[in-house]
Amino acid sequence: MSDLTSLRTPATYESNPSLFLDQAIFLARASEMAYEDDPRYAENVLKVKGIQLFPALEDLNATTKALFFSQDDVSVLSFQGSFSASDWASNARFVSDPFVFEGWGNVHRGFYAALLDCLPRLIPRFLESCGSGTIWLTGHSRGGAIAVLAAAYIKARFDRAVNVMTYGQPMAGTSVFCKMYNRYLNDSTFRFIAQRDPVPSLPGVVYEHCGKPKKIRRDAVLEGFASRGPGVLSIDDEEANPMDRTEASELMDQLASGSVELNQRGVNEGLFRGAAGLFEPHKMVSYITGLESIKAATES
Repeated sequence: MSDLTSLRTPATYESNPSLFLDQAIFLARASEMAYEDDPRYAENVLKVKGIQLFPALEDLNATTKALFFSQDDVSVLSFQGSFSASDWASNARFVSDPFVFEGWGNVHRGFYAALLDCLPRLIPRFLESCGSGTIWLTGHSRGGAIAVLAAAYIKARFDRAVNVMTYGQPMAGTSVFCKMYNRYLNDSTFRFIAQRDPVPSLPGVVYEHCGKPKKIRRDAVLEGFASRGPGVLSIDDEEANPMDRTEASELMDQLASGSVELNQRGVNEGLFRGAAGLFEPHKMVSYITGLESIKAATES
């Protein structure tokens, strides 16, 4: 894990692929780190780099798990993704609620409840730590959806510039919300989608995605169209293949029912076992190794 200096100036894959991938890999590891139960793990990893980790969420009376840290003028807030069957039982609801600011449309009730849990203390404490520096929000799976909602809140409430990178993120809002979000944050929001990861297609129905998709594509696989040779990974600006209502409903029912066994650590082994490998591409480790492979290829 590098230090935060690589995040000071946000890059794009088109303008500076090497820096962009460095940023994506760092934030992927920050998203992975948010799954750890022991706060000393993150503290020990970050201390080596001279990065300051702020108080654990238990001290902030919040049930939405996250960690935030800073170095010089760069600050990162990383939300924990889905971790238990009860998380997905909440995530699996299609119902939406109005976002806190008028004109911003509706957002997913489960993800919004997680954001509201953060607002009394976490978000203010994080912004206090940021000063006028560069802000990054990140998260994997459900954590990515919360990161998008938090970015919208910070922009609308405080008019702060926010940069966002998410991994395997489900949809967070309806079309009105996404139009408002993209008006202010489209160019600074990147969503990484591993090929064949089903979660970015959820919950579907009336929901949409915000920001710019970056699909990690493997050649010679069903969805692949590149021609750089078998086994090569690349990044394309392509959205996840949408599921129809029936497919999305069946998959979300499966998640909420617990018929997919959930791994309680979610870090080294990934989130899901079973379901005939359906969720293998959704693992956090799949995103990290994919981005690292692409980074290595750009340097060879």
